[in-house]
Order: sequence, then structure tokens, then C-alpha cells
Amino acid sequence: MSYGLQEVIQEVLRRIKPNVEERNHMDNVLSKVVSKLQEEFKNIEPEADVLIEGSVAKDTWLSGETDADVFVRFPVKWKKDDMGRTLIDCVKRVFGSENCRLRFAEHPYVTVRIEGINVDIVPCYRVNRGEYRSATDRTVFHTEFVREKLSQEMRDEARLLKKFFKGIGVYGAEIKTRGFSGFLVELLVYSLGGFKETLEKLSSFKPPLILDPGDLYKGREEELYRRARDSLICVIDPVDELRNVAAAVSGESLSIAQYASYLMLKKPSVKFFYPTHKASKEEIRGIVRSRGLNMFAITIPAWTDIPDILWGQAYRLLSRISIFLEENEFRVLMDKVWSDEEKNVVLLFILEEVEKRAAVLHMGPPYFSSNVPIFIETYLNNERTLVQPFPRNGRWWTILKPKAKDVSEVISKAFSSKEFLKGFSENVLKAISESKMYCGEDVVEAVDNTGYLSFLEKCIHPFSWMLRED
Repeated sequence: MSYGLQEVIQEVLRRIKPNVEERNHMDNVLSKVVSKLQEEFKNIEPEADVLIEGSVAKDTWLSGETDADVFVRFPVKWKKDDMGRTLIDCVKRVFGSENCRLRFAEHPYVTVRIEGINVDIVPCYRVNRGEYRSATDRTVFHTEFVREKLSQEMRDEARLLKKFFKGIGVYGAEIKTRGFSGFLVELLVYSLGGFKETLEKLSSFKPPLILDPGDLYKGREEELYRRARDSLICVIDPVDELRNVAAAVSGESLSIAQYASYLMLKKPSVKFFYPTHKASKEEIRGIVRSRGLNMFAITIPAWTDIPDILWGQAYRLLSRISIFLEENEFRVLMDKVWSDEEKNVVLLFILEEVEKRAAVLHMGPPYFSSNVPIFIETYLNNERTLVQPFPRNGRWWTILKPKAKDVSEVISKAFSSKEFLKGFSENVLKAISESKMYCGEDVVEAVDNTGYLSFLEKCIHPFSWMLRED
């Protein structure tokens, strides 16, 4: 059954608006957190204040969400390191170390699990607008902007866009996703006029998309264009004219958002907001086997419990491995990272082949190039040479033995190479030494986690909302 856009919007909005019970629970939990922190800071720093921030404070949060933000504002006399360390010690003392998880942005902060709610407790400075000493100092002013500028109706529009971006996998500015932050969503809705209007703009724009929600460049439009011309999307922070709120959005995320917006307008469906990935191990095995996909996975124990550091280093390792595989004549068709952020990291590859059964055709220089003698002399009696250099179709070629017989051999060589591992910390090196490899349909066994199975399914069917309905 097909639905019109307004019908879909009404149905989704009915699901995502927090009900009275949820609101009361969130208010009660945050009131307790604020009260305990205020009491503790009376002795530590009487001038500090404790504020509820983020989507809860702006009333743009979604039903079912269990995340909230509490900020502790310090006087500017505090050094950053002392501020972060003091906050961490205080939070652990008040709520118990076992309930706390250290996180990291510009400076450390703590996530506390309380009555089913994950509360990020973040330090910042109490400053005047525009006199920021750290990135988190702007947050209070972001909240003020949204409260002042967005009506209740527009906040519901922001909820819709958040849920849409979550559904298509581009919500979140962290390294893991490199997508749209909550504040960016709110600014898009405010600047463009609503959920539908944002989809219309995203579906048809050509980069750069430039928005100035706070009119900070009014009368200086040419200066704004010069500043933003190298960006795919530039949304000026209404409380800081030098900051692009959309700087973290990758080309991949923006392109996905563009096509999904086009498709949502063309054929509206709730599935954009609620995609399903529920394949079993055997189903994924069958897909890999029947399609002849050459998949390869490396499972590595998580080496840190700080997600942003974990993801950043995992992506760095993934990139280095992909380059090394290519250098060793294994063409990488796709590479991805998965992690539960606690126990395991999985690096997943889809390759053109996972083992070499034949000789390798190696391309040399074109006829009459000054490099021809060097090429011939290099491979004339090389230990890998199976057929000596020969001219064909305008170039010189040679046929060589493969550098490695299979992918496992290449990875083992990489992980035993000091040059390859250079720059990684001891924690990462120790984790790599405990890694395990899985090939073909056995990638389903890399970790025992339903989230990992969903990840594997998404690698094959990345966007369930793209699949045509029968």
C-alpha cells in the first residue's frame, strides 16, 4: 500500500514525539543529576553552574531516545586540563566509577548510565557570546538560538529530519558516521522552512550549499561565498561566524542524503525512517556463497573504551591495510569498519579475489619511453618473472608470480612489519597481535553479535529503502 507524504509524516511524528511518561522520566533523571552535581560543586567551585543542554533542552529529542546532555560551566580562570580532570573525578565520585564511561572530544567528558538514561556530563567555560575558549562553550548559545527561533511546530519538523537521517544512516557528526549533527538538522529546518522543504533542497542542490541562519554575513555575501566555495555544504554557526556547522559531513553522507531525499519525495514511505536488517547467519552465508562475494574480515580486540579514539584509529588501520592489499596485487572493492565500542573491532573487506591461482600480468611503460630499458632489465631475471618482458598493444609487459598466494598471507606480512605498524600505540599493537582472520562466508563468525550481522547485511544491502517493494 502506498501513502502520501503527509500521511507518512503524521504516522512517523506520532511515533517519534515523546509522550508524557517519557518526558516525566527524563525530567526526573536530569533533575537528580543536576541537583547532585550542584551540591558537589558547592565545595569544588562555587561559581560553577550546571545546565541541561542538547536536544532535551531544545525539545527536539525523539521518543525512545535514552541520551541527554548536562553541562558544567567553569569560570575562565580554570585551565582546560584541570577542568576536565576535576569533572571526571567529581562525576565518578558522585555516581560511581562502574556507572561511568570516559569519552573524548576537545577535552574529556563522562557518560553516566542512570535509570536507563545515558547522560553526557560535559565541562565548558562560562563566557560571553563570541569569546569561546573551547568548542563546547558554544552549546549554551546554540540552545538559546533554537529555543528562540524554532516554534513547537518547527521542532517537530526537526524531529522528522533527525529520524529520517537516522533511518538512512547519516545522523551523527562523530568520526564513526561523519554525518549530520543534531544542531545542523535544526539549522537546516529553520533555514529552509521545514522537513519537506529540506528534502526538496537536498534532492536537487549542486554544491556548495551555503546557508547563514543567523544572518552573520548580511551585506558580506561575497566574503561568505569565498569562505564556503571549497565546501560541499556550509552552514554558518549563528553564534560563531568562523565555524561551519556542516564541516564534519562527508561527501558520502551528503550524497546518500541527496538520493534518499529524492526517493522519499518520489515515493514516500515509513521504511526510510525505520529500515529493517534482520538476516540470520545462515541467510548471510547463503548470500555470500550464491553471489560469489570474496569477503574477508579481521577481528581485533577493542584497544580503548573511548569511542572517538577507537573509531579514528580503526579507520586509520583500515586505510593502511587497504593500501597494503592493493600494493600486493589484491584489489579492494569495499572496506568497512564495525565495532561494538567495548569488546571488538572488525575490519571487513570485499575483494576482487582472496587467493591467487594464476600468474599476474604486470604493465610496463609505453613503446619508446625512456623507462623501457629499466623495465626490461628489472624483470629480465627477476625471481618473480614467469615470462620475460614483451611488447604488446603499445606497451611493454611481463608475467609474474603473485606477491602472495592469498589475503591471509598479505595481512600476516603486514602485521609482522615494523614499517607497516609504525605510528600505532602499544595498545593497538597488542590488540593486532591477538587478531583473527575469517574468509568467505565464514565472516559471519567474526564476532557473535546481532549488531554485527546487521552490519554485514547493510554491506550487501546498504539501503533497504532503495529496494523496490514487490
